[in-house]
Amino acid sequence: MALSRHALWFLKNRSMLERIFGEERIRLDWPGLRYLQITQFPLPANWRQRHTPLLMVFDSPANIFLYGPDRFYICKGLRTIHDEVPTHYFEDGGFNDLSDKNWARYSFHLSYEWRPTSDVRNSNNIIDVLDSLHLSMIQAGDRE
Repeated sequence: MALSRHALWFLKNRSMLERIFGEERIRLDWPGLRYLQITQFPLPANWRQRHTPLLMVFDSPANIFLYGPDRFYICKGLRTIHDEVPTHYFEDGGFNDLSDKNWARYSFHLSYEWRPTSDVRNSNNIIDVLDSLHLSMIQAGDRE
């Protein structure tokens, strides 16, 4: 059975992420494609902790070519180096639909037009998303 276009996109992204983070640190929900987890995602220097698990949830994986990732979850209990709660970070219920599973939600939306193609290396991909997420986290840690 041939893989769908979106399944191939996810597998190619996983392969790129494994080269960066290590194969043992990347978990892709297969074959459901409902989430991708990086077990040790580096946090910016202005956060107290150095790493956190990062969970990206995909509500409609088949629509990844239309809608970029927008559900990001990290550990509860994270703080800035000034011992403050980062902006855009929600530990409790309400905006955080995975609070009961011990995840905090990090609210982040892409600031560019999402245009992935099957040519993962030369179009929008998960690495682009992680770069933008990291920049957002730097800003979230600068509350002074």
